[in-house]
Amino acid sequence: MMDDRASQYLARVGAVEQRLVANARPLTGLSPEDAATGERWEASQVWGHITEFVPYWIEEIEEVIDRYQGEPVPFGRTTTDPDRIAGIESGKSMDFETHLHWLGVHLTDLRGFLSALPEGAWSVVGLHSRLGPMSLEQMIERMLVGHLEEHASQLEAIGS
Repeated sequence: MMDDRASQYLARVGAVEQRLVANARPLTGLSPEDAATGERWEASQVWGHITEFVPYWIEEIEEVIDRYQGEPVPFGRTTTDPDRIAGIESGKSMDFETHLHWLGVHLTDLRGFLSALPEGAWSVVGLHSRLGPMSLEQMIERMLVGHLEEHASQLEAIGS
């Protein structure tokens, strides 16, 4: 039986998918300034980031789950990671059909990841170099589902 937390995240994935698809169109302007990094992005950069971060964080969190032995497992990257930056910039060269294709693929993967979480996974702890110890719920919220919602809000702000 699926954990209620996973079910709640799955519902949020469905809602954020609708928001993202509604904003998969040419948008002009920049996103509001990110409070933590000061970054402002074009819509294509937001899409590039979505395309690269979902599979990255699924893999990282799966590794935490697989390696957890009672002590926090190091994982993740920071905003200065070259692969993250390259993913953001790659969005500029993709059309919306490509962004939507990858969104569909990655959200299918995210749904599969959330649906397959074993009961014991909810007790794992990861150790992020900047954010410190994080529970599975914190990782899913900050790195995946909440992160997608933040970027949907960015696209909505650019489009308004």
